[in-house]
Amino acid sequence: MNTIGAVREPVQPFSPEEVDAMQSNDSTEHVLNKVAHHSGYAEQEIEIHGADKTFKELRAEFKEKEGVHYALEQLKEHSMDDAKVGFAHTAATRVISTRAGLLTEGLGLGAIAAKLMWDGLERREEKNKEGQELHRSLVRDEMHNALTMKLELPQGFKQTEIEKRDYSTRSFQSLGMKMASELGVHDKAARAVLQLHCDEGMHAARDMFASGQDKAILFTMQPSIRARYDADAAFRLGFDALVWAKNDPNTYAETVGALQQRDARYNASHIAVKG
Repeated sequence: MNTIGAVREPVQPFSPEEVDAMQSNDSTEHVLNKVAHHSGYAEQEIEIHGADKTFKELRAEFKEKEGVHYALEQLKEHSMDDAKVGFAHTAATRVISTRAGLLTEGLGLGAIAAKLMWDGLERREEKNKEGQELHRSLVRDEMHNALTMKLELPQGFKQTEIEKRDYSTRSFQSLGMKMASELGVHDKAARAVLQLHCDEGMHAARDMFASGQDKAILFTMQPSIRARYDADAAFRLGFDALVWAKNDPNTYAETVGALQQRDARYNASHIAVKG
């Protein structure tokens, strides 16, 4: 039996509301959307996953895509001959962004010209869609940061994660800060569910260490864990936090010790923890 950080304090029981919520075990996405609405968010529900891109990542991706559009439009406007257009098109898609270049890769020159004309007609609608997606990503970042702030995680890891989404939770009036307050004061049952999902991610990482595997091997051997890692933001935070803590023996011991204390609470309330 692993005795790192052995439990020394009396087990604090969960409230009946917390137990009921953990037994119902709603998804992280559902819980976060419920908390967001209770915190004043009145728009449509937001899809939120472990593998979500941040606002800054999505904005950079759109800028890359815009760069390819602009480069191809400049070629068309200057009426270069076919050979030069073909060469420059290849260079643009490869140099600016291979990913964005897939939009036009493999098309003939006539098809490229037709596509550019079609893009011109649809560009306004596309830009509107991009704007809507960027807006949703800002809301999503607020939700991610609220989750990170209220989970029991190593403080250094929290700070690193929050800095990835530094456009959010900038003031006490932000959605993320309101959600953090809701989770900390008014909806501890929701927080208990999110912490349970986080701790399941920690257990998955701890089992990985015990088996001598690394992340790539684990995800190959157990695709269900990979699927949850990508889908569940709380699970992913727990997994990544323990991997992060592993670099420092003291931090790892403290993190595992706190996990064991929470495990004792789960056991006392007959809550199953799925690693």
